[in-house]
Amino acid sequence: MKLTFGIILALVFMVSSFAVSNVYATSITLDASSCATLLGTWDGSSTCTISPPVYNGPPGVFYATAFDELVIPSGTTLNVASPNFNQYSNEGIVTNYGTIQITYGGGQAGFVNGGVLNNFGSILLANSGSSASINQKSTGVINNHGTITISNTGDFGIDNSGGVINNWSTINANSATSIRNRDSGTLVNYCGS
Repeated sequence: MKLTFGIILALVFMVSSFAVSNVYATSITLDASSCATLLGTWDGSSTCTISPPVYNGPPGVFYATAFDELVIPSGTTLNVASPNFNQYSNEGIVTNYGTIQITYGGGQAGFVNGGVLNNFGSILLANSGSSASINQKSTGVINNHGTITISNTGDFGIDNSGGVINNWSTINANSATSIRNRDSGTLVNYCGS
């Protein structure tokens, strides 16, 4: 009995020593310095544009790992403008109080969401290319408390492949194809309209 208890206690200690802790999580606030971390260009005022001319490697300029958070403050814009690459892959948390705009003519998604996207500001989706502005994976959640405007002329504004979109505010869409829910993707509208 003592040996079994000792083995179980040793296993619990060993497993807990490998557990991921939020203590080591990082939070990045979008500004000139963090824009460089995202491999973007800061306009000197308030906008970080992610649009490198060449990118080699897996899709995604900045890959937020689990528990990482990018905060976009009020008055600041994250502009995704590249025609060729998945520019932002989120597996952590993005909290937007400013503006996210995805406006390009590319063949791949501007924003791949497998984490949580909290919007308290505005998101403008105006992709004219052959891929969705936001490609939401089954692990993705979008919580909209601000405004999402979809004016894509190409593919869907949001291609929700099994994820959840919670809307407490406004989604302005230019057509019935602005949001595609597939593979059990859902849009839950809490605002009553």
